[in-house]
Amino acid sequence: MDAQTEPSYKIVVPYRGNRTIRRLIAIGGYDYVDGRLSDECFPQDWEGDEQVVIELVTLVNVRSVIDVVEAFDRRPGLRLANVAELLTLGANQPQLQTEHPIVQVEQIWKGQHRMALLICLDCLDGKRRVEVLPSTSKVQGETCKFAAVNK
Repeated sequence: MDAQTEPSYKIVVPYRGNRTIRRLIAIGGYDYVDGRLSDECFPQDWEGDEQVVIELVTLVNVRSVIDVVEAFDRRPGLRLANVAELLTLGANQPQLQTEHPIVQVEQIWKGQHRMALLICLDCLDGKRRVEVLPSTSKVQGETCKFAAVNK
């Protein structure tokens, strides 16, 4: 799997414990937010501001979430962004999701089972959206960007 890195974006993520996701959605001013995107479903443990550098990565020849995770496992120095980092990027750089979908893979635990969800910033008919997609969704690495953080 080939990877191409786009320009990077320095952002400050305002973690606010169990209010982080709700706050970032409000700051982002999105036209549509999937109802499954909430502090209850994607809890954030701590409070404070964290500065990170987000890179948008194009992955070629990926078709599944497993392909994406494996591609990042082979890229030292980068990790997939978390949901708070993705929402902060969308709030700070709203035009990016009008150019191409920006995807993040969120791994969550349900009981003893780990599952992955895709969180996607995209645009449809000029409306900025945040969607939660199942890991079985087909991943089009050439048409979307994956949000990654410099370690």
